[in-house]
Amino acid sequence: MLGALLLLLLLALQAVAADPAARHSLHAAARGLAAAAITPTLTEPGRAVVLHTQFGQIRIRLLEQLAPQITALVWDLAAKRGCKGTACAFYRSEARPPPPANPLGPPYALLQGRLHDLAEDPPYEGNTIEVRRGHVCFIPGGKDFFIALGDHPEWGTSHPVWGMVDEWATVDAIVSQRHNTWVDPGCKRDCIPLRILQVEVPIKIAAEGDHAYGSSRWPP
Repeated sequence: MLGALLLLLLLALQAVAADPAARHSLHAAARGLAAAAITPTLTEPGRAVVLHTQFGQIRIRLLEQLAPQITALVWDLAAKRGCKGTACAFYRSEARPPPPANPLGPPYALLQGRLHDLAEDPPYEGNTIEVRRGHVCFIPGGKDFFIALGDHPEWGTSHPVWGMVDEWATVDAIVSQRHNTWVDPGCKRDCIPLRILQVEVPIKIAAEGDHAYGSSRWPP
């Protein structure tokens, strides 16, 4: 369907070649249709990994076509049943702002953690789409990541998106844990308050279908 529409637009472009304004409008429409055709392909989920915590499991479907290098790193860590000790954990909990609060926060609608056992820092890829509820993203420049609890159009495409979460029971349980509010003591204005979990939640990671950790038993 989209291919047929693109063909019609190209024919229309030829017909209005002498009209710059019309040609510009049709070019914009063609780009929009092309993006609509490509984006579903890029965001089609592939394999899945599971984050095991004492509150339950979080299944992440990998967006391998959108972020192939990042998802390869994550899959390698999961296949090795990685994350030793405290190398991987959730440490920041930002609930979704309740109405009528500012939807941009605070709180900032994310659950943040680290995967420090990754073989290397993730590359900067997968940043061609805006962060939406359920997206799993790395923070550029390191191995810290977050699960978006809400849409974040204010961030544009600045965060590498590499996974998708669509089951919320375990995420909600972690977000409900007690936290302390921390503000950078050196900040003088427009300071951002962070909700830091009083007790970090350790993570073990494995490929979906790997029953080494059991379906309900927290890894020893």
